[in-house]
Amino acid sequence: MIIAGYILAVIGCIACFIGELRMLAISYRRGFGWLLFCLLLAPLCWLLLLLVDFKTTAGPFALAFLGLLAAGFGGAMAGIKFD
Repeated sequence: MIIAGYILAVIGCIACFIGELRMLAISYRRGFGWLLFCLLLAPLCWLLLLLVDFKTTAGPFALAFLGLLAAGFGGAMAGIKFD
């Protein structure tokens, strides 16, 4: 069970990273100011960008969010302490 947890945590981290890179690419296409805002205040900017342009950001946002959930669940399965 511990090995499966580590595998799920790694896959979740990779999925979250890819989703965040795709969100940064979308924010860069909207303008350099959006990119800086996303780099400095990421959670707020992701939600604001999701509200402004839902059609293009829904997929990357879902990938990043589900990857984060998978990483957390996998880490809990593996016994990683989140202190």
